[in-house]
Amino acid sequence: MEELTNFLDNFKDDSCNTCIDKDFNPLQCLIPTVYCGNKDIPPKYKTGDKNIFKRKGTSRECFTKGFGAGMYSNKLKNTPGGSLKTIPYIGERYESNFKEYTPRINNTDDLMKFCKTKTIDHIYKMLRKVLLKKNNIVDEKAYNSVLMYLYDSGIKKLPVCVKLY
Repeated sequence: MEELTNFLDNFKDDSCNTCIDKDFNPLQCLIPTVYCGNKDIPPKYKTGDKNIFKRKGTSRECFTKGFGAGMYSNKLKNTPGGSLKTIPYIGERYESNFKEYTPRINNTDDLMKFCKTKTIDHIYKMLRKVLLKKNNIVDEKAYNSVLMYLYDSGIKKLPVCVKLY
């Protein structure tokens, strides 16, 4: 808990020394969710999972989760390839923020080019500026999701994720 508190305090600063001193660990990017299967909850850190299951979901939670997955799948069908909205948790607001950032990041190719040429601190500052919710707090799920997208795309020099579980 102390690690998360220190990390969130760093979101208020212009730089993140703790983000640079540590190696990127994709397991810290896992986003907690409910499990909606009929069997026992799978073990933590099963290879290839992007989520960590915190508990079995209620019928209502699983219905909502399934409905949301269907809506997201439908949204992806209508989203142009290379759109930043293909990254989970990135919607209109964050895509617009990426486009307003200097240099402009209009699509996933621009994001990759930016991150390949910048330091970990620059990437951290950019994400901290772009992924702000309306209350000026960084969206932790979107932050982790973008970092995982970059990691899965071959960029390994990244700031640390927010551990959400």
